[in-house]
Amino acid sequence: MSIASERSELHEHPGRPPHRTARWRASFERGAFVLLSTVIVVINSEKFYWYPQGFPGFDHVELIAFYVVGMLAFFATVRRFGLNGLDGVVLGAAAFSLVVEGAVTPVMYEDGPLPLLAIYFLGWHGVLSLGLVWYGFRRLALDRQHRILAACSLAYGAFIGLWSTVYWLPSQIADLSADPEGGWDVGQWSVGKYSLYVGLMSSVLFAAHWLIGHVWPTEWRMGRRGSWMLIGIVGLGVAAWTVAVPFAPIKFLVLAWLIRFLVIKSQRSDGGTSELTVFESLAGCVRVRDVAPILLIAPAAVTVYGAMYLLGPSTTVLDAIYWSVVAATVVAGAGAVVWSFRRRRRRRR
Repeated sequence: MSIASERSELHEHPGRPPHRTARWRASFERGAFVLLSTVIVVINSEKFYWYPQGFPGFDHVELIAFYVVGMLAFFATVRRFGLNGLDGVVLGAAAFSLVVEGAVTPVMYEDGPLPLLAIYFLGWHGVLSLGLVWYGFRRLALDRQHRILAACSLAYGAFIGLWSTVYWLPSQIADLSADPEGGWDVGQWSVGKYSLYVGLMSSVLFAAHWLIGHVWPTEWRMGRRGSWMLIGIVGLGVAAWTVAVPFAPIKFLVLAWLIRFLVIKSQRSDGGTSELTVFESLAGCVRVRDVAPILLIAPAAVTVYGAMYLLGPSTTVLDAIYWSVVAATVVAGAGAVVWSFRRRRRRRR
């Protein structure tokens, strides 16, 4: 806010502090940053993961609200421990995955006391959603690495197109059809319909990455009240699932302790944090052409999806694709944690 505008505001509203508008603007920018970050993550973790969810509607407001809780937990972890770089994002994403799949939803408890689903979701949420789509794409756009961003977008789009074919499986169709309240658009979509869908989602992702630079904060502070509200929401979520899953609090707390242990043990030997966090290192606006390669996700996804549509793969092939992706995601989740921990340990010396 300029000095002239502050004086003008003070002249028009003599009883109002001259910095009130600046506070409102800062609050708006923080809210916009959280919303845009959540949209970016939801596109990968939900819309590209579950294309049978169909085209966005008003019911997706609830979906965004759920993921906001996870994003706030991620931001709080980054701020608390001074996380930076891809390794820091992966470790911070562990908190995001835990909150989204263990407090907002109870999916993480479906494997009992085992950590397989926790690792799987870290692979999808941590490596893909936050590591690649949120952090990686923005890092490449800021550095104006257009060719690398284009290559990553093409590879990512091809992967999304391949993954989408698993929803042609009779077992997937039956499972989703058994949930009429979910509003699933089940079955094998035509190539034209799928093209419109993935094109729309890629365009939203492109726009969100361009806009977020205008509201990206150089620091993040929630305040004591906001922190306690977040803790309360997460605690109530875990408590709610205890009715159906009695061991939910134990598993949640064990995983939360493990995340905290890994983050603390990978900090600098003097207990300090990085000079810069993700907030400072990724601050700044980007040009439209810097994020334009993200739009290549759509043609890559449609090409793979269309090729599979013409080939008409058997159930056996689709099953093989499904389990290969699941296994690769688990390996990626576990490998990312080990890599991030060891990399941060080396950097602290």
